[in-house]
Amino acid sequence: MTLELPHLDTLAKQASVSWTRWQDLVRVDLDAAKRTDPFTATRLVTGQSLLLDLRAHKASPGETGLLDGLTRWAYALLQARLSIPFVLEARTLNEAPSLVPAFAESLAWRGLWRAALLEPVPRAAEYVKTIDGISAAMTGVEKRALEVRMEASRRLGYAHPDEPLLLDGATADFARAFVTGTVDCAKDIVRLESDAASAAATYARRELCRDATEGWPARLSGHWFDDVFAGLGGAVRRMPAPRSPAIWGAMSFARSLATLGLALRSHYLLLSKLPFAERAHPRNVEGQTFATTFAFLLLSPAFHHRALGLGRDAARDQARRCAGSLLLASRRALACTAVRAGDWAADDAAHVTYNGADPSCLMRALLSRTPQVWAIAEGIAFTQLMVNRFDEDWFRNPRAHQFLIDRAGAPAFATDRTAMLSAVQCGQWFESRV
Repeated sequence: MTLELPHLDTLAKQASVSWTRWQDLVRVDLDAAKRTDPFTATRLVTGQSLLLDLRAHKASPGETGLLDGLTRWAYALLQARLSIPFVLEARTLNEAPSLVPAFAESLAWRGLWRAALLEPVPRAAEYVKTIDGISAAMTGVEKRALEVRMEASRRLGYAHPDEPLLLDGATADFARAFVTGTVDCAKDIVRLESDAASAAATYARRELCRDATEGWPARLSGHWFDDVFAGLGGAVRRMPAPRSPAIWGAMSFARSLATLGLALRSHYLLLSKLPFAERAHPRNVEGQTFATTFAFLLLSPAFHHRALGLGRDAARDQARRCAGSLLLASRRALACTAVRAGDWAADDAAHVTYNGADPSCLMRALLSRTPQVWAIAEGIAFTQLMVNRFDEDWFRNPRAHQFLIDRAGAPAFATDRTAMLSAVQCGQWFESRV
């Protein structure tokens, strides 16, 4: 079979757009979604036969990037097609379908954290019951969907469903090593109660970092980001409206900074003339890396001093508080990754992550996707790169802004993965800032 890669690239783009629109339709009109096949016109790029042909295709030097991208997209779209009945079943049962965006959304926690954040401690038990109910309801569909994904990857010769989308299948190993390697540091950050409900609520409140309150603008708006990141140009204006920090605590700013990183990547990718499959990854790994890099600004005393106007001592103290919260958030996200991969039972992961709290506290409704694993590791490495090149206040440096703009428009996986930090190095990086 002669593969016309440019034609397949167009079909992959159409299929991606169609899949996104169908996901939105599931949320707003379930009956219409059941009558709609998102891949009617693009079946060619969602089948096993094409994937096998792409893997066997001998690419010319100029086709290598496009072929690699198309192979990833063909696999991701095949898995998406297999997931359709499970997404519909989950929605029919009033469960949240497995369409969870990655790192930037995980910093929001949405309504599931409201009780732990806004209510006094006696009411926190209701928050845990909410989590527990969602967890119990989702287990059956999630388990069967994972089994189908595992079987599909096995038939294609992969060890893990996410292996074709990343360089290797070591995501769960990284997640497990990071979580177990930072247990003592996490215990120093927050002292959990022996009762599971109190422990989960305490952990949630500490993770949201409500005690980092100094220097933030009265209203988190696009104007504030325009002032601080003026050199990023159109990316700031493409940002969605941020949530109010009065609801979410200091982590609202982490989420908004992460959203800025995502907007930066997407904006300058649109301006590039690269083929779709070469510039975009199915899991948006590069976008998540930009998101974590900007979110990790909260760990920098220079950001709190220069951008928020705090004194040096107050800036160091607030950055340390934010570092503790982001460490807890990262541990929870990676523990969920290990559970989803099947390398940990939920109770084992909960014991390590929450110091003995009930497994339902792992929040299966917000189970993490593997891009978070690489986004955390690469976000730390990228942060170190920015500091080494442009100093701690790189966020105010026009040269750094231009460097970010150039990197944002680069092809997917253009970064050097051999320089990615290990789980131990990432843990040490966090510990040095807590």
